[in-house]
Amino acid sequence: MPIAKDKKQINILLTIEDAERLKAIADKQERSVSQMAAIFIRECLDKAEATKDKGAA
Repeated sequence: MPIAKDKKQINILLTIEDAERLKAIADKQERSVSQMAAIFIRECLDKAEATKDKGAA
């Protein structure tokens, strides 16, 4: 399946334990592991940017 033009595919390496934890959370939320990882990354980026902005003020 082609990737949407507004998306970029990346590859990451996780420990087996972290991959299993991610899958368990994704399963509970009825999401794919990829979708769950994207949500977590977006949340972390938002938090990091908000923290950076507060430090610059």
